[in-house]
Amino acid sequence: MAKNPLLKSMLLLSVFFFFASCDLLFNEPQNYEEHLYPYILEQINETARFFYYPNAGNARRGPNEVPGVCNDYSSHFVDNYRGPGQIYRVITRANGEHTVLERRVKVFARSDIKLSTADRVESFYNHIMAGNSTKTPPANWTSSTSYFNNPEAQSFEFHTNRNGTIFVLDNRPILTPLSHSGRPRPLFYNHAWVRIIWNGITVDIDPTWYDNGLSLGEVIRIIN
Repeated sequence: MAKNPLLKSMLLLSVFFFFASCDLLFNEPQNYEEHLYPYILEQINETARFFYYPNAGNARRGPNEVPGVCNDYSSHFVDNYRGPGQIYRVITRANGEHTVLERRVKVFARSDIKLSTADRVESFYNHIMAGNSTKTPPANWTSSTSYFNNPEAQSFEFHTNRNGTIFVLDNRPILTPLSHSGRPRPLFYNHAWVRIIWNGITVDIDPTWYDNGLSLGEVIRIIN
């Protein structure tokens, strides 16, 4: 330990500035353009090159594309996105009266089934596994499964990725937006796209319409 008071003060000051500089280095403010947009841009192009939309254009081409619609495009984006933020799908029905924010909650497990007997749990689990085995991603990513055996019942909504992993879904009703990607109601009804919420910013991303020819400025929009 330094005996010289001046030297001791200088050492303490050096330590203070060292940790202060580290704090600034590792806690610098994050911004949309540098820390979120590049991930969105990477994924929207990857998804658009994975699919072509039958009879509606294919502006972004990739090798060995497969046919897909909005459910497929948005699900593929959610499955493969590697950036920050909470990611959801926005789904609007044909009449625009029912719009939901869909998120993957967790990987499905047998323990998620809450029924009174082991036999009933096993029966429902096998029913879910059998239903999932018939899926052929990228089509039919999402499904609902219910169990009714009086006096018990349980329902699940699922998302199955291309590797066959089943995720439990949560769907939260939200207000139907007045417009989407520059199109007013009802031109975007019966449609699905992606929403990312990050650092208080909400961004809507539409990989389907991007592949159908709309510009990045139209299909990637900060909505708050």
